[in-house]
Amino acid sequence: MAEEVAILMRDTEGWRVPGKFLSALGKVTGSSSVTVQKVLRGELLVAIKGTSTQKGKEGSKEGRPPPNFHLKKDPNVVLYCNAQVVTPLVSHDDVQLLEGVTSSASRHVLFVNASRLEWAVTLTEEKEVFIHIPGPNLSVPSSGVGVIRYIGPVTGLPGRQFGVEIVVSLQSTVCFVLPYFF
Repeated sequence: MAEEVAILMRDTEGWRVPGKFLSALGKVTGSSSVTVQKVLRGELLVAIKGTSTQKGKEGSKEGRPPPNFHLKKDPNVVLYCNAQVVTPLVSHDDVQLLEGVTSSASRHVLFVNASRLEWAVTLTEEKEVFIHIPGPNLSVPSSGVGVIRYIGPVTGLPGRQFGVEIVVSLQSTVCFVLPYFF
């Protein structure tokens, strides 16, 4: 069975748990020092097997319910989320696309704007797209037209990546192309 992935819809607190977390028991092996960590909306979460988003009657010694999710990018950060705080992702394509967005704030905006996410799933190689690259980058224009040349995994980067060839016009008759991955 594939892992159940959800997106966090509002900021919350999680716990950094050093050592191996035993999900079924709600206990930690190894070190017992647990630190509170802020988890931002837009983070991707993985459901801990054997848990639920329904609040149980039993909590931990600290008075909080046992964790039912961990961060996808860092399994040592666990949290309890009820059904109002998370939205399950049912499509593998959605998970792959959202995983490729590095900013949790941008990931949240993309997810909330469902039409943009649905459009992104339909992108194919050779499709012309308008791009915007935030921040100063002297070698790449801040916005313009590009052509998708590659869609897929890139070593060292999470999720689905897009290789876009950016057309940069130096004069009206001379152009050169810059490869760029998103």
